[in-house]
Amino acid sequence: MSGTLPGTKVEKIAPNSPETTSPPADSTPNRTDIEPSTGSSATPATAPSPPRSPLDGCPVPISWQVVLREFREQALLQSIPHPSGPIEYRAWGNGPPVYFFNGLGGVSDHFALLTHLMRDQFRCVVVEFPGVKQIGGRCFSLTLDDLSNRAVALADHFEDRTFYLFATSLGSLVTWNLLSRFPDRVISAVITGGFAHRSLSLAERFLIQAGRFLPLRLRSLPLAKTVHKATFGPWFPLNDPTRWNFFSDMAEEVPVRDLAWRGKLIRDNDLTNLLPKINTPVLLMQGEGDGIVSGKCREVLHANLPHSQVEMMANTGHLPHITHPHRLGKSIRNFFLPPQSH
Repeated sequence: MSGTLPGTKVEKIAPNSPETTSPPADSTPNRTDIEPSTGSSATPATAPSPPRSPLDGCPVPISWQVVLREFREQALLQSIPHPSGPIEYRAWGNGPPVYFFNGLGGVSDHFALLTHLMRDQFRCVVVEFPGVKQIGGRCFSLTLDDLSNRAVALADHFEDRTFYLFATSLGSLVTWNLLSRFPDRVISAVITGGFAHRSLSLAERFLIQAGRFLPLRLRSLPLAKTVHKATFGPWFPLNDPTRWNFFSDMAEEVPVRDLAWRGKLIRDNDLTNLLPKINTPVLLMQGEGDGIVSGKCREVLHANLPHSQVEMMANTGHLPHITHPHRLGKSIRNFFLPPQSH
């Protein structure tokens, strides 16, 4: 989505306030400005150290309003044609390609903070799920094959013979499908909130069934805000209470019909039998607040994926790419790149 959020308009902030602790749009976090050397011929000037990644050292506080504006301005929403409908994406940064798959209710803007921190070392390609607004009722006939085909078509467009993957929630189903059908394309993958099969509650099944006929946005559903806050709210950073707005303002704008067709993919697919055949290295992130159901899903993944490992992230919930992007970014980088590449 490309509209302006309520939070993005409040950017006239007093100097030295907490919201100005992240760099302006034309600078890079954690980079050191090298002053001209005054060394003499007897004492040669020390060569400047290579610039550090924003993921190195102590986290630099992020103003999500500034980062989101940069993300939208520098990683423009673009599209390429495809038989299943236009493939929309955003690309940001330079380096080895990392493709990002969103969750059930995610939008590309939700990856702004994480890609902001990774863009110096990776080219981050955020793949948008198609929406009812773009292709209408055809969304409800889309399959996991279609979604993985779209990702590969986008990689072909960029001439990325191989690439890395980061996925969350529903995006993990697309990942298993892609890894099983195109085993030579993905170097390795990092997954948060992943599953191969997930049992849905009666309420979730009803929403999937009825949601395809509701021309509403999530914010219009009774208790939507309450459920969101109870599920995700406790794990948002206390030192930045507006971070919740960054997530919820966009999540509540997702059309219910889009949630319905995406939920249908979760309801109708069990990819557990594919897992033992996947030889791609996979890092499964475990958040402290993931809950019992997510924990059991991760255990199934770890037990069946031959080359998987689990990493624990304390004090995080279901959305570490939003609540703790520095820590998640370091884990992703360390898994994708050897230490000497940092």
